[in-house]
Amino acid sequence: MTYIVDENCIKCKTMDCVEVCPVDCFYEGENTLVIHPDECIDCGVCEPECPVDAIHPDSDDGMEKWVEMNRKYSEKNQAFVGFGKKFKLAKNNFNLSKNGSLKEAANNLYKIMRKIKKRNFKSIAIAQIPNIGLGRAINDRLIKASNK
Repeated sequence: MTYIVDENCIKCKTMDCVEVCPVDCFYEGENTLVIHPDECIDCGVCEPECPVDAIHPDSDDGMEKWVEMNRKYSEKNQAFVGFGKKFKLAKNNFNLSKNGSLKEAANNLYKIMRKIKKRNFKSIAIAQIPNIGLGRAINDRLIKASNK
């Protein structure tokens, strides 16, 4: 088990959790903190210190996507592609659709990927896109791109 940070931390940046971490496995992004899951020692001292309930064990339901996002986003030179209203833009962040529209996300996908390629990011973390309708096509394209 490891602990991870979810979307509740976006724009929070309260450092109480970082201060109690005995192994310094937190990383600060443009608008959020993340925990590197391979560096976390599973002590759990950070979880009760989080004022926005953003830290969870990876064994909680629905945390699989956040484990990978925390891992990828804790690496330097990382782009983050989000989807929906909760996702905020920052220097290395791109939003496929502010209002959660799959049609808008499909229209923006290649434009955003070209911007990311032009800036030579080392890696890209992508928020989960609903796997229905156009979302399936977007996810399929992202999976194919990640295998290159």
